[in-house]
Amino acid sequence: MPFQSPFNALRNQFRPPRLLLTETQATDAVSGTLVVGQFQFNASSYPDGTEFRLTSTFHVSDGSLTGTVLLYNLTDAETVTNSTLTSSLTAPDSQVSSALPVGAGAGQLKTSAKTYEVRISVTGTLPVDMVTVGSVSLAIL
Repeated sequence: MPFQSPFNALRNQFRPPRLLLTETQATDAVSGTLVVGQFQFNASSYPDGTEFRLTSTFHVSDGSLTGTVLLYNLTDAETVTNSTLTSSLTAPDSQVSSALPVGAGAGQLKTSAKTYEVRISVTGTLPVDMVTVGSVSLAIL
């Protein structure tokens, strides 16, 4: 992997490849969308060209349901583009988003400090209609 400078090479060698955002969370359809993690993030803290992806392992209680995990920019009131992960599997399903865009536009990871939330939800109408999240991380590539 090419680096911009020897300093960046050294810094990248010790940077964790993932930021754990939340783990072991669940919600039911009656409760609606649940915020399971909140954090401040500034994409410009990383070198130009760094790629970010949302990763999650989660499942639903019934295969007719759809569970959703997404990243939401609370500061600017917008869902981060490419961050919505969905599954209808009843066994833990690990998913990785497409690259999350970085910039100043709507839906992008911003290049200034913003507050982000991890949100989960599930389709259905009953309290037994559940989505269970094992973990959600931000992969840094």
